[in-house]
Amino acid sequence: MFTASKLKKENICQYVLYMWLVEDLARAFNFDSDRLAAYMIASNRNEMAQKDAAQVDDEHIRELKTWYADIANMMLKEGLREQGHLPMVANTLLEVEELHLMLLRLGKDVEYNMAWRAVEGLVTILKSRSAKPATMGDIEMCITFIYLSMGLERTGKLNDETRASRDRISSFLGLLAKRYKAWKDNNEEFDGAGE
Repeated sequence: MFTASKLKKENICQYVLYMWLVEDLARAFNFDSDRLAAYMIASNRNEMAQKDAAQVDDEHIRELKTWYADIANMMLKEGLREQGHLPMVANTLLEVEELHLMLLRLGKDVEYNMAWRAVEGLVTILKSRSAKPATMGDIEMCITFIYLSMGLERTGKLNDETRASRDRISSFLGLLAKRYKAWKDNNEEFDGAGE
């Protein structure tokens, strides 16, 4: 909950990655929210304590347990036992995808357009290898690739070529996340329409 809230404000692409991880862990723990919470709290306790500059107290732990239980229950209610993403995560991803398309359509952000052009060919190749290339947006493909490469890295199977591609796409997503944050911080209207 605290990590998700912070990431949603600071780096929307990392937020989506984090939420996908939580969803997959909920599935791995067979939606046992106690086990999910225990795992996440144990793996994040030191990080949370350092970032908050205080020990994680019992109230904090209770809030986290409730949040993980809510996530697991929402997934079950939405029929996401095997696959798929919570509507709040899927809608966030759609919003980021729309911002990406709007930035390209407007063509005013030279830095963003250059960053996109630097990875566009790679994304096209990745989409052509995807099981659902026709329905997957560019940003969903980028985030999916990052997510899968993180799994490869944890198993020690991430090769140098994939790592270099991941770094390129991560850099692009970092810029997109900055544009998203600026847009949200400025409370600008977003209707997806170009000029």
